[in-house]
Amino acid sequence: MTTLAPPAPAVKPARITSGPATPDGPARADDDRLGHDPEDAQHWAEQNTDFHSTEPTPVEALDAPEPDWDAQADEAAALDRLCAGCLL
Repeated sequence: MTTLAPPAPAVKPARITSGPATPDGPARADDDRLGHDPEDAQHWAEQNTDFHSTEPTPVEALDAPEPDWDAQADEAAALDRLCAGCLL
């Protein structure tokens, strides 16, 4: 009589550990993961005085008029027909 055994797994199962993935102890004050150094940000702001963004500010973007959704839908439909070869 043949005894069937389940096949061996292809990979080892993950080892489950509990606790933090980082070593214990207080975070360092100069840890890069905490964000940018304010002194560096000030330095680069002083170096880039002639930079002027052409993008709208968040306030300007929120105050902008509502887009013409119907016109955008018509344009998208026409582009879909063109790509499908219907308008050639």
